[in-house]
Amino acid sequence: MGATGDFDEAAVQARVGANIRLRREKVGLSQGALAERAGIHRTFLNQLENGHRGCTVTVLARLAIELDTSASVLVLDIV
Repeated sequence: MGATGDFDEAAVQARVGANIRLRREKVGLSQGALAERAGIHRTFLNQLENGHRGCTVTVLARLAIELDTSASVLVLDIV
């Protein structure tokens, strides 16, 4: 395991956000539609997709379900 000083939280958030956006676009959902289905606010989803916010594992799981994928796909390439 690497030192926590090597951990770039902003880069992780940006990568997860990009993965969410790519999957959302692939399945043809708008931000509003995905947010409603996942039970989150559209502006929060926008912040996630733009890498400005992180989310809980629970929110990640709800997004994965609504995007018909696994949470592991949404966290690909974060390290």
